[in-house]
Amino acid sequence: MKKLIKTLVVSYALLAGFVNAQNANELPILDVIVGTEGVMKPFTYYDDNNQLTGFDVDVVKAIGEIDPNLHFTFKTATWDALFPGLDAGHYHVLANQIAHNEHREKNYLLTDEIYFQGSTQPITLAERAKEFPKIENLKGKKVAAGVGSNHSLVLEDWNKKNGNEIKIVYYDGDVGVMFQELINYRVDAVMNSPVTASEQAKANNIEISPVGQPFYDAKIHLILAKNTESEVIKKRLDAALRQLHNNGTLSKLSIQYFGQDLTK
Repeated sequence: MKKLIKTLVVSYALLAGFVNAQNANELPILDVIVGTEGVMKPFTYYDDNNQLTGFDVDVVKAIGEIDPNLHFTFKTATWDALFPGLDAGHYHVLANQIAHNEHREKNYLLTDEIYFQGSTQPITLAERAKEFPKIENLKGKKVAAGVGSNHSLVLEDWNKKNGNEIKIVYYDGDVGVMFQELINYRVDAVMNSPVTASEQAKANNIEISPVGQPFYDAKIHLILAKNTESEVIKKRLDAALRQLHNNGTLSKLSIQYFGQDLTK
């Protein structure tokens, strides 16, 4: 991980500085590059003024207000490039609705604090709701999912336990593309967050219908590479996220974007 620290080299002294600092203004200045997609409304997307925004983006910005010596720069990339970019040191943190799973826990650092809890579920067109009242009705059908996403992992797991009869069609994570495929009948359903699906329905002026019940509550974390520098950043991210939970900022952001508190 190159050029992470603006003026200091990571050392035991830096770790001690974190512990001994009386407030965030006393902590070392760190330049932190945040990787995100920028195509997943309302979590991370470009607005009409071509400004990167969204719930995940605003959470990171709120962390910067709590810890002003964390200087964040956002860089966007396709979903399938985010983790390779993190591995290569192009980003220090990923903020992209990334949920906990065993592989990520083993290979990366996840913040102790979560900042969102969501679900994953097949989504189809409302006009096809009677065809697919349950996920079992999608056997033999095509379901779109982002390659390497938790949505695809959950669907793959269900598929393995149920005869591998669903035909999973993988995309690079651009939800808009997947919903265009749904609209054009190239796939029968999309595996994604109901919140994201609702935004896509509005954007495309279509009506959608969930298939069956949501699978689980996904615990969303900020993700870092496993190294000493990341350990330092993680401590500060967790400290800030705890304050944002305690002072109600995360709840307010969630209500602003989703109309309900999905942060606990």
